[in-house]
Amino acid sequence: MDCLCSENMRQRLAKISLHILKNRAKDEHGADFPGTGSAYPSPHRGASALVLRTDGECWMFDCGEGTQTQIMKSHIRAGRITKVFISHLHGDHVFGLPGLLCTVSLNMPPDSPQKLRCVDIYGPRGLRHFLRVTLGLTSSQLLFPYAVHELEPTPDQSIEEGQLSREVTTERGSLHPQEQEGLSISLDHTSDSYLLFEDDRFEVRAFRLFHRVPSFGFCVQEKDRPGRLRTELLKELGVKPGPLYGRLKSGESLTLDSGRVVTPAEVLDEDIPGRKVCVLGDCSLFWAKPLYNCAWGRTFWFTKPRWEMSSRTKQWSTDTALRRWQPL
Repeated sequence: MDCLCSENMRQRLAKISLHILKNRAKDEHGADFPGTGSAYPSPHRGASALVLRTDGECWMFDCGEGTQTQIMKSHIRAGRITKVFISHLHGDHVFGLPGLLCTVSLNMPPDSPQKLRCVDIYGPRGLRHFLRVTLGLTSSQLLFPYAVHELEPTPDQSIEEGQLSREVTTERGSLHPQEQEGLSISLDHTSDSYLLFEDDRFEVRAFRLFHRVPSFGFCVQEKDRPGRLRTELLKELGVKPGPLYGRLKSGESLTLDSGRVVTPAEVLDEDIPGRKVCVLGDCSLFWAKPLYNCAWGRTFWFTKPRWEMSSRTKQWSTDTALRRWQPL
């Protein structure tokens, strides 16, 4: 009887798990946490890693040891990772990156006719040298190009012992066969931030944080989206549903057969404010002020307090060490 109950329970749990995975696979926007541990991975918790899903792409924030194993257990498709953001160069945030890149490459068809997209990697100065040496010494060849864009830290981002000299962090030798030239990004003193990239959907900036080594927080700002179409008004004007609705939604005016000009401002509600996602790695909170100044509106914070706040950490359990979806 016990065996029968156990079997029924396993079947029910399998159905529930399949239902959850199917529903999550439909959600093109969201966040997943392959790793929430610190210092080293454990049997049940990987080291630091977070994946932000948006429009079919995956953006990874930090990649600690064991991240690829955690991803294999999840619904995340590693081949969709197009951008990686490394907060700082401590091992529990970066040791998993070379292995993840190699695993993604091994799972790609070698004769794929599809043009492979470059994986853009952002992180502190020294990350380019770390990847080039690691992939080079292990004779690791990738089936896709990658580029490392380095953030130039300032001297006041860490204690003196944690400031890595240029002799240690400067890359040497030729590029890795699959490596493309990356950018060196300096601090914009006007905004007290680093503009990493901007397109028609997002603007991503990095902010200085204080830690034992130079550390950075990241702010992903979604652009405002056009408001809802006033379909009843459009029907009164004689505009039929179809491609014309799309043209109005994209900001284009229409001229009707009667000569009447319909502008988007007439038939669209107010723009939908874009969302913000802020990801902080290891830091002391007072150095996050510029990030707070940026993050007004509908903001979601992902932050993992560490040893710098030991006086408060005693009150937090490991389950709340990572605060998920907390609006500002």
